Amino acid sequence: MPPSLWSNRMPENKTVEKNIEKPQIETKTIKPKYKQPTMKSLLEKIQALESKLEEKEKVKIKAPPAPENTVTKMERLRLRDRELVVGTFRNHDVEGGHIKFDFHKWDGDPVEKFMLIDGHRYALPRGVATHLRDSGKFVSYPGSTDLENPVRRSAVISNRYSFERDDFGEDVDMSKISRGYAPKNAR
Repeated sequence: MPPSLWSNRMPENKTVEKNIEKPQIETKTIKPKYKQPTMKSLLEKIQALESKLEEKEKVKIKAPPAPENTVTKMERLRLRDRELVVGTFRNHDVEGGHIKFDFHKWDGDPVEKFMLIDGHRYALPRGVATHLRDSGKFVSYPGSTDLENPVRRSAVISNRYSFERDDFGEDVDMSKISRGYAPKNAR
């Protein structure tokens, strides 16, 4: 190549020094917006927070301790559920029908199996009698089945079965009343 084309090119391995002005740098000390905490100030803050916490704990209302008779109250309810009540079992689904079920309400009580026949008189634990009273309900919505002109009626709650107590204030001969326990080979 002709040297005229490359005349503006710097020769290799040669340094060319030019007059380069160095920029003027102003140095300022920047003051921080906050003061760096010292160990002493940190300890003072911690102590102040601890004292506030102690004051809050003093003001805090403590729940009263559980009364000692709470356990006895639960035991009393459990024993009340074990009392025998006399009544007649009614099966409203099938006249003369029966029902089999297992019952266990309280910890420590065994799982008991019952088989009750419609119209028979039984001496059952109170917990079982209330279970029969409270369960076995279903909701029905009577009304016309005409889809063009439906009649809106309120729901009717019906019992599938019930236990009617009949031992109010009378002395009952318990030898003539069944306990309602299912025979072991019934299941």
